[in-house]
Amino acid sequence: MSSLNNTINNNNNNNNNNAKVNIMPTDMSVPKSEWISRVMRKHPAVIELHERLRPVTGQSTFGRAKTIGKTEVSEVLSDEVMDMLVMQFLAEERLTTTLTTLENESHSKYIPGNIEPESLQTLLRMGIQDTKTIFDAIIAGSNDYSEDTIDPEVPSLRHYNMGGAGEEDVDLWQEANASENIQMVNGAVVAASINHLIIHLTMNPPDIDFRKVFLMTHSSFLNSERFLNKLIERYEVPEDLATKIPAEYAEVYKRDKSLVFAVIKNWAEQYPYDFSEKVIAILSGFIDSHREDDLDVTKQLVTIINKIEEHKGTSSTSISADIVGREPPEPKVPRNIFSSTLSLDDVDEEEIARQLCMLDFDLYKAIRPSELLLKSWELHKGRAPNVITAIRRLNDLAKWVSGTILHEKRQFEIQQMELSKTGKTFKFKVLPRLLRISEHLKTLNNYFSLSAIYSGIFNNEIFPIVKMQVQNHHQLTKMQDSLHDLERLFSDQGSFKTYRTSFNNAKPPCIPLLGVHLRDIAFIEDCNPDKINGLINFEKRQRLWKAINSFTIYQPIPYIFYRVHQVVVFLKDLKIGTEDSAEPQDNSDDY
Repeated sequence: MSSLNNTINNNNNNNNNNAKVNIMPTDMSVPKSEWISRVMRKHPAVIELHERLRPVTGQSTFGRAKTIGKTEVSEVLSDEVMDMLVMQFLAEERLTTTLTTLENESHSKYIPGNIEPESLQTLLRMGIQDTKTIFDAIIAGSNDYSEDTIDPEVPSLRHYNMGGAGEEDVDLWQEANASENIQMVNGAVVAASINHLIIHLTMNPPDIDFRKVFLMTHSSFLNSERFLNKLIERYEVPEDLATKIPAEYAEVYKRDKSLVFAVIKNWAEQYPYDFSEKVIAILSGFIDSHREDDLDVTKQLVTIINKIEEHKGTSSTSISADIVGREPPEPKVPRNIFSSTLSLDDVDEEEIARQLCMLDFDLYKAIRPSELLLKSWELHKGRAPNVITAIRRLNDLAKWVSGTILHEKRQFEIQQMELSKTGKTFKFKVLPRLLRISEHLKTLNNYFSLSAIYSGIFNNEIFPIVKMQVQNHHQLTKMQDSLHDLERLFSDQGSFKTYRTSFNNAKPPCIPLLGVHLRDIAFIEDCNPDKINGLINFEKRQRLWKAINSFTIYQPIPYIFYRVHQVVVFLKDLKIGTEDSAEPQDNSDDY
C-alpha cells in the first residue's frame, strides 16, 4: 500500500490558509448596565442559544434572570465579536453541533486559541452587571438540576453529545498515512487520532473488540453527527485519489466500503438513540446517494431507520412472558387489593419484592451507556436523565424505609400510656417485614432496592431505634442474622468485595448496585487522561467499556412477573402509614 499512501500524501497541502477574523472589539466603553439590553436587542439569537443550552446548564431563562432595560448608548459590540465570543464559549463547553451551526449561519470560521479562556470570562464579566445570577454558574458548570428547569420541547441529550470541539477537522484521506497518529501495543490500539480510529474501525478483517468499545464510548470524544460524517468520508474516496488507485487494490477498497456499511448497521442496531433527526437525515441522504453500491445493505439500513423512527418516544420496559417462553408465577394478591388504604402490612413480602423488581428493572434498563460517560450524572445532569431518576428513586426508597420505621416508633410512644393501662403489648411489625422483603430481594438479585432498604435501616438516626427493637424481639437471633447479612453484603471493605463477589456469581435477571458501579466509572474518568500526546486515549475507553458493560450486561434479561397495579401504585407513591396504622396487638406471630 506504500504507493497508494504516497499518492495520499501528495494531496495533504491544500486548503490550509483560513483567514483569521479580528475578534477584539474596537470600543470597550459600553456601560455595564446596558451591555445585556444592547446585545439582546441586536442579537436575539443569543437568547435562543441560551435557551438551547438550558438542558445542559439547568439555568433560568434570560427573561427570568434579568429584565432588559432601556437602551441609552448607540455603540455596541460588533457582530463578528459577538459571534466569536459565543463560539469560544461553545468550544469551551464542547458543544460542537451548535458551534458548527453557528459557523455556518454567521459565515465565520472559529479559530481555536484566539481568545484565551481567562480573556473570555473577562470579556463576559466586563459587560454583565450581575454575573452571579447569569453567567457564573454557566462558566463554572452548575450542578443544580430539576425536571422543572428543562423545557420539554428541547431535546436534552441527543443534540449535545460531547466530543470534537475546538479540534481542527483534518480530512481523513489526508491523514491516512500519518503513522505517528496511531499508537498500538500487541496489535491493540492504545491511542490515535479520530481519523485513524475511524480507519481502524473499518479495517479488513474487522477488529470486533475494538468496534464494541468504539460504538459504546464514541460520544466521549466524537458526537454522533461527526461520527457519521467521518464514516461517510471513509466510504467516499476522493475522485483525484480514486483514479490513481492501482488495479490490485480495487477489491481492497470495495471490501472497505462494505465494512463502512457494516459499522453503520451495527451502530444503528445497538445504539438507536444516538440517531437524532439530523443524524437520520444525514444517513438517509447517504443511502439515497449510494443505493446502487450495495442494494442489500442499503435496504437493511432503510429498515433500521424505519424502526428507529417507529419506536421514537416509546419506552422499552418489562417484556411479556411469551417472549422468553415461560409463565410468571401467580401473584400473591391481598384480599383488600382495591382498598384505598392499602399499606405495607396488607401485601405479602415476596410480592412486594417482585413488584419492586419490576419497577427497578424499568429504571435500570432505561439507563443508556452514553449517560455513564464523562461523569454526566455529576457534571452534566441533563445528559444523564435516567441515571438521575434512578438515584432519586434510591434516595426516596431509603427515606421511606427510615420514615416508616420512625413513624411506627412514634405510634408506639403515642399509645404507650394506653398500653400500660390495658396490659396489651405493642408489636413492631415494620422492621421484621422490611427484613423479610430484603431476603426476597437478595434471592431475586435485586441489589438496587436492597441497597435502599440497607441505607434506610442503617441510617445514623434510625439504627438506634432498630437496635432497640431487635433487642426486644422474640426472634432476636434471626433478626440479628438478617441485619448482619445486610451489613456484610454492602460493606465497603475491600472495595465492596462481598457485593462484587455476589454480583459476579448472580444469575440473571439481576439489578446492580448503582452507586458502586458509578464509583468505578468515575474512578476511571478521573485517573486516566482523555488524550495522550494529543491523541484520543483509547485505552481509557476500553476500561470504561469494561466497567459500563459490567453494569449494563443484565439489561436484556427482564424479570417475568405479573404487574399488580395497586401494589405498584403503593410502591411508587411510598406513602408512610396513617396515624392509626399501628394498633396494639398480641405478640403472637413469628418473625
